[in-house]
Amino acid sequence: MNKENIPEEKKHTEDEGNIEQIRELLFGKNIKSLEKRLISLEDQMNEQISLMREENNRLFSSLENYVKKQIDSLVEQFNLEKNKQAENHDKNKEKISQVSDQLSDFNEKFIHFQRDTNNQLLETNNHLEQNILKAKEELTKLIKNKSDSLDERKADSSKLASLLSDLAIKLDSKEE
Repeated sequence: MNKENIPEEKKHTEDEGNIEQIRELLFGKNIKSLEKRLISLEDQMNEQISLMREENNRLFSSLENYVKKQIDSLVEQFNLEKNKQAENHDKNKEKISQVSDQLSDFNEKFIHFQRDTNNQLLETNNHLEQNILKAKEELTKLIKNKSDSLDERKADSSKLASLLSDLAIKLDSKEE
């Protein structure tokens, strides 16, 4: 059968099939490799973010437990002092007055400690949040840079494919 007798549409389809085969031979492994690398980078990023979240949650939980223990301890001390004051009230009014003053100071210290602790928790939380955001931005930039690099390689591969495609068409037309 002569190629001149083949309808134009069939020639075009065969040419595209040949071009696709050439592309697959030239670039199939590269594209698959790049896709695997991109997936690997995404997995690494997700794993790092997950680890950071777990670490932040662990640290926050630890800090929260410490603060709760301190507050419970202070509340317990406060309650003990208050009970002693009630027992000693009848025995010595002057001593009650002194203890009352001490309790007021203690209460102020407790409130100050509580404020400081809350501020420290807030600062720590903000710091951790900023670190997470910074890490996320850095990972996003890294992925973008890698993606841009892959796009540049893909563009070079596309030029080569176009050249080879043109060469294949010219060779095909010379055979006719």
